[in-house]
Amino acid sequence: MKHRFLSYFVAFLTALAFFSSPVTELLGGRYSAVYAAGASILEDYESKYYYSLLTEDQKAAYGLLFSAVKNSESGMDISEYKLNDDTLGMVMTLLKYENPQLFNTDGSATGTGNPTTHNWLTVNPNYTRTAAQVRNIRSQIEEAAAPIIEDALKESDVFKQVKVLHDAIVNMTTYTLNGPVYKSEADGPLVNGRALCEGYSKAFAYLCQSIGVQCICVVGSGNGENHMWNMVRIGDKWYHVDVTWDDPVGSQPVLRHDYFCVSTATIRKDHSISNPVAIPKADTDYDESMSEVTDTPAKPAEPTEPAKPSEPQKPAEPDIPEVPEVEPVLSESVPIDMRFSWLADPNSNISIVNPQFYYTNRIPQDILRLVGGSMGAGFDIGNINMRAQLIYNVGTADSGSFVTLLRYNESRNKAEYVSYGRVDESGNAALDVYGAGRYFVVIDRTAKIPGDISGNQAVNAMDAALLLRYLTNNLTIDTFIGDFNGDGRVNAIDAAAILAYSVA
Repeated sequence: MKHRFLSYFVAFLTALAFFSSPVTELLGGRYSAVYAAGASILEDYESKYYYSLLTEDQKAAYGLLFSAVKNSESGMDISEYKLNDDTLGMVMTLLKYENPQLFNTDGSATGTGNPTTHNWLTVNPNYTRTAAQVRNIRSQIEEAAAPIIEDALKESDVFKQVKVLHDAIVNMTTYTLNGPVYKSEADGPLVNGRALCEGYSKAFAYLCQSIGVQCICVVGSGNGENHMWNMVRIGDKWYHVDVTWDDPVGSQPVLRHDYFCVSTATIRKDHSISNPVAIPKADTDYDESMSEVTDTPAKPAEPTEPAKPSEPQKPAEPDIPEVPEVEPVLSESVPIDMRFSWLADPNSNISIVNPQFYYTNRIPQDILRLVGGSMGAGFDIGNINMRAQLIYNVGTADSGSFVTLLRYNESRNKAEYVSYGRVDESGNAALDVYGAGRYFVVIDRTAKIPGDISGNQAVNAMDAALLLRYLTNNLTIDTFIGDFNGDGRVNAIDAAAILAYSVA
């Protein structure tokens, strides 16, 4: 149990996975009896809070994605639901926030779209675990959760049951900034005993839903840093629960309940809420002197404000407002998103806390078409008054791949090349960042460096010669790489510019 702080994956970014078979078919003996007694609502997505806020088309897409991700499927036709980038991103995010058993995707996706309406036609979730891995992890989660659920169900009322689940996660988990994808999923605490705040929150939601208690994940910040926690429904009321912040710091042995079943007013004393949709009303802290409460009714509580969907992780429109200069603060606490990304001082490798550092797991499709690649992300970065690197974690499965960084040029209304990096064995790519702006990263198996026609990660006279061969129709090249001067065309001017650059 060490100092923790962080991260959501806002995203949105948004991870998903699956839980296809009832536990009674997978585990025998006391485990099957425990889950049966708990009246699990894990699979009953139509009873869940975020689902209730969606339009009919969004609900239909949610259900389709729920089934697809659960079974690791791709190529779903969603054309009839008329979802643009914003609405699809929101649906995938909310799917993640209330379905902790969906842990095999990072919430990003590729697919096809209508060039006129900009609506998605097909979608391919980006899976972070293979079907075989999912089956194994699911079994491990269920086995680890069963005795905890058994202990909880010995209590007579829901509040005490939920408290047992809360305490179990705190006692079995050490907060960590490092580790594979599990650190942000339910198997972090339940199977590996290590997690970020996302892992704490999803494990708690998993256990609550396994005993039939409504529980969702909520995002915002805690003491100014990105954070995720839960809201749980006991009786007909909702309460905030921050399991991460109730985990004792360092070697402190005291189990806390400072953030267990509190009101929105209480949580806002040191948390800021920036959820993509309205959260349930939570007017009061839980009164332990209350009489026994029954289980949660099926109908979700009314939201505290109109439930008009929004997507805070989405980058602002191309019109970038002027970002005030902020003096950099160097700290071991880093802003972390769903992909464990942060800014760092390349000289000292110390992380940089930047209040204008935002993340989205959505990337404009025209960027992918321009550069190529299978996936990517976007970052808004404020002025940090110093040279910095963006450390972007794409997962160990992509070790050896290349990441290309682009920045949006407002005056030219286009994304321009900035730098590139290679994903190391830990899944990180270090990318040089130059000043404030909107940045996009694209992942591919080859480096995408303008002018590097030969693909050897260097720009020299050989590349100028290859470009001339292309111009005489004797060679096929990537036009993004061939457009060395960035004017949107590939011609002899680019060859001359490459030659001048190589002898400079």
